[in-house]
Amino acid sequence: VVILFSYVTIINLGILTLSFKKTWKALYYTSFVLTWLIFSFWFIDRYNTEEYLWVALIFSTLIFATFYITFLAYKLLQGEPLSRWDIALMTTNAFIYYMWGYFAIADKPEGEIFLGLFTLFNAVLHFAAALVIFKRQTATRDTFFFVAGLVLVFLTMAVPVQLDGNWVTMIWAGEAALLFWIGRTKKFVAYERLSYVLVLLTFSSLLHDWADFYTIQYSDDAIKKIPLFFNIQFLTSAWICATWGWMFWLNRKHPLLTNETKPPIVQTVFQWGLPVFLLI
Repeated sequence: VVILFSYVTIINLGILTLSFKKTWKALYYTSFVLTWLIFSFWFIDRYNTEEYLWVALIFSTLIFATFYITFLAYKLLQGEPLSRWDIALMTTNAFIYYMWGYFAIADKPEGEIFLGLFTLFNAVLHFAAALVIFKRQTATRDTFFFVAGLVLVFLTMAVPVQLDGNWVTMIWAGEAALLFWIGRTKKFVAYERLSYVLVLLTFSSLLHDWADFYTIQYSDDAIKKIPLFFNIQFLTSAWICATWGWMFWLNRKHPLLTNETKPPIVQTVFQWGLPVFLLI
């Protein structure tokens, strides 16, 4: 299998170089589909942790990096805007790589402790790409924000993978506020809509935290040991009130600019839903 994947990697480098110089995107797309199919079928049929862990991690990383770099080279050197097909391709490449890497590590005894680090490693890869794009003045704005969005997605995923309980809730709340601020003040709608998803995740996580904490039948002695105000549930709720209150203030101070007679339905739902969540 090492010989097979080494051969595939070398062939891909030649194919992608040719497709880039001749602008033969069909060749690039075909190579992308066939390479991940070969790797996926091998992983499903032949993978075992003891023999192939590092083989799977190394070659999946090489495959991911090859297509990722080629794709970014198209966008940076030729200044092409992102299309829906481009977004689908980049997202598929990122999450197929993450999926097989996650399964490979999770299958190893005590591998769970490394899953958060692997998720964070994915965020670092996209962060490095975002830095390269940011430093190039010819880079398109939408490509930078999309890659930066992938950084935030993997950071969001790393939190519940590695942590648990109230830390997950508090970090998601802070991240939602940050994304909303970027999206609304910098006029990047995709980031603002990602913040809506994180608000829902935060609210669901908070309800779960409350259910675990408040539905337990405490004895009188146990109740006396819970400090007033300075307990994790109250502090978590206060932090979420602060972040959502700030988002509500931003929403009033920086109203959404739109050419439509009515705001988008998701914006209308947010304007009513956030105050309701905040009051709860």
